Amino acid sequence: MASDQVARPVPATPVPRVLTPTTPSTPTTPTSRSRIPAFTPRTPKIGLCSPTPEGDFDSDNDSSFSPAQIPKGNQLIVRGCTTDVPAETPSVLVKDLLLNLGLDPQYDYFQDLPLVVSPFSDRPSNVSSACYVKLKFGGVDSSMEPRVDLLENVMRAISEARPNWEVRWSASRKGRSDKRLSCRLLDLYPGVTARNDIPVADLPVIRDHIEKLGYCVASIFASYGGPQVTFLLPSDADKFMALGTFAVPAKVSKHMARIEPLKEIPIERPFELVVSGMRDWELMELRIEKWVRKTAPGSWIGGQTTDLNSDLFIFSLATWADTLRVLCAEESFKKVFPESIASPRQLWDYNDNPTRRTLGDQVSKGADLISGTVKSMVAEIREMKSELQSVQIKLDNTVSSHSKLIDHVMSLDQRLCTTQQALLVQGCEEKIRSRIVELESQIGSLRMSLLFPADQQRKEEIQGLLEGLMVEIEQKRQDLTVASNQLASVIGIGPEVPDLPSPPGLPGFSPLDAATSSTPSATASAPLAIRPGKKRKTINGLVRGSAKNSTAAATDAEMTSDQ
Repeated sequence: MASDQVARPVPATPVPRVLTPTTPSTPTTPTSRSRIPAFTPRTPKIGLCSPTPEGDFDSDNDSSFSPAQIPKGNQLIVRGCTTDVPAETPSVLVKDLLLNLGLDPQYDYFQDLPLVVSPFSDRPSNVSSACYVKLKFGGVDSSMEPRVDLLENVMRAISEARPNWEVRWSASRKGRSDKRLSCRLLDLYPGVTARNDIPVADLPVIRDHIEKLGYCVASIFASYGGPQVTFLLPSDADKFMALGTFAVPAKVSKHMARIEPLKEIPIERPFELVVSGMRDWELMELRIEKWVRKTAPGSWIGGQTTDLNSDLFIFSLATWADTLRVLCAEESFKKVFPESIASPRQLWDYNDNPTRRTLGDQVSKGADLISGTVKSMVAEIREMKSELQSVQIKLDNTVSSHSKLIDHVMSLDQRLCTTQQALLVQGCEEKIRSRIVELESQIGSLRMSLLFPADQQRKEEIQGLLEGLMVEIEQKRQDLTVASNQLASVIGIGPEVPDLPSPPGLPGFSPLDAATSSTPSATASAPLAIRPGKKRKTINGLVRGSAKNSTAAATDAEMTSDQ
């Protein structure tokens, strides 16, 4: 550690697992101790390594590469370092903690480590609770390996001393937006995607609203699709992003904001590698593992996919030398695997620039993409033509089905009209029958009155009433005959009656008028539609027979002859 970093006084507040001097003093490194280098001669490989199976892949196992190349992202990031003292930045807090940890016998070798603590960003306006910790690299030759085990010990020590801090491997380049603590608020401005179209005046209102709910906001600015919010603490970021949606003040937007976390693949092991383009391939991970085992025998630790991006396959090796050997075997990789699968690269490099391509790759892939797009469009056109024909057939079948349905509905409508006519005619017929029964009862009563003694004037009055009732009952019987024929014509039985009046409710219908206009001789000579003793066809049980009608007519005729 540099001398300017060592010269800071030890804080008076006790730290767990740290030996703090009883009096303020400036810890110094003993002169007899030497620094532990960031690179050491090749050490035994760490991790669980399985034997490499025999394969048919060509590997680039030669000595042309140089393991002295420094790996990207070989550093830690510490988040959540806050204090009430404005002068104590995250870098200062972490430096003081490392100095105190060096006084603990368990971590006394920290005093000999070339540790460098740097702020998250060099811009003073960038508010953050994070900083970086790394080993200062000096001269490196081909026989040296980066001491990631030392950084792992530092990570473990900081986590034990400060459980509320978050210590991880750095996942992207210094100074960029901390995606781990950032999210976007989408759907607030429908149809707006450009960040210049987002009202700047709304950003302070949204920030104040979020802070009133108890969250510490580090920054907020207009981004693509909506405001981007970066929190100060990892715990606040996790709680806020777990909401999924967020209601902003009504004066900002009446729409609910959809919370979208920024995607950054976390690095779990040092020197993790990633292969992209895996989404459209099955079991490709096994082929990649077989190739890696052939390229770097005995160094495979493990591989996995991630829910953050299904297009990626992430794996790691035991040493940086083997990792570099795989990175240098790009030509061998392209010979074995399809062009759509990108060659391995460091996960840190992918997070920093996921879409980086060379100009030659862009031209080559662009030409292949155009050719593939044309073929795909031709296939899609053929498929659409086939689907159109299928849709036309289905449409024809639908039209045919509709025609049959219309015919069926028209048939039902016709049957319904016939039923309504039959009901109307039957109602008129039943009304005439009821009147005939009433007249027969009155005639019987008058005839009974003639059997009792009475003066001549009374008998003449009764006789006059009987004659009137007989004329009316005869007229009703004629009306009943007309109604019966009308009903028989409607339901389609018996001889057709020409020019019958329409049923009640239709223009021109009047059973009494029709009966009145018929002469007695014509009525008497007209054949009955239904013979006595025969049952009549029915519609829904409306009419059951006409024998009763014929019997009633015969009885009335006998009564008239007796008179």
